Amino acid sequence: MSDLFYLNTRLHAMRAQFLSRREYEMILALPDLSSIAAALRETPYGQFIESTGGEVPEAARIEEALRRNVSQTLARLLAISSGDCAEAVRLVLGHWEVQAVKTVLRGLVSGAYPAEILSSLVPTGLHDEAALEEMCRQADPRALAELMVTWREPWGPPLLRALPSFREPRDLAILASALDRCWFEQAASRLREIRPSSPGEDALSLFVSLSVDTINLMTVLKEVGDRIVPANRVRYLLPGGRIVDEGALDRVRASPTLAEALQEAGRSLFLRPLAALPAP
Repeated sequence: MSDLFYLNTRLHAMRAQFLSRREYEMILALPDLSSIAAALRETPYGQFIESTGGEVPEAARIEEALRRNVSQTLARLLAISSGDCAEAVRLVLGHWEVQAVKTVLRGLVSGAYPAEILSSLVPTGLHDEAALEEMCRQADPRALAELMVTWREPWGPPLLRALPSFREPRDLAILASALDRCWFEQAASRLREIRPSSPGEDALSLFVSLSVDTINLMTVLKEVGDRIVPANRVRYLLPGGRIVDEGALDRVRASPTLAEALQEAGRSLFLRPLAALPAP
């Protein structure tokens, strides 16, 4: 319990550095990016803006500064966590680490330059900037998977196992599904260790369940949008969701258009974010 109190105290101190509503309103009223950058230099983000250096457009400077701030914040969060708190933080960051690996895979398959891929990534604390750079420099998905196996990363083995199925259709959903399933299995295992007698209603359990619901819903919406008829309708679906059950996913999948699929998906906790989307 002392681990939790200590982390909570440190997080409150970090939260105090957030910009206030008044500061946001002031920034929104500024006339150009140079003025915004100057204002941000007077905040905790100032050191990150100064560290970007070089002849780069102001928008790119601000974006890179915020990227570096997020990276340092997550690394610091991991560093100050201990005990069960550290396992909980790793569980949450692992979800975003999977998204980073997916981003690298998309870049490699599309033939993007390493610098282009890297600019789309934010180090989560589990992989630092140097590790992400090395991942972006790999020649193809197999090279990335083999690198991660060499590093003894959990994502390497499932990627290698999924590569034969990926090779012919070159459908990234196959690799993404392997990564998602690996994360869920790891998360479920960590939850059992951290909360062995929990009824499953704590914030961590809800985070994992809602992440599963989101992944499953996005999978089915992609099928409808791309007019994919899966041979095995549950192959890419993960267990453990709470909001969107298999029957609800089948109703979304049966929608003739993406607009109708979104409407059907909106009959859940995801109503508000889906309602805010522009027309498909």
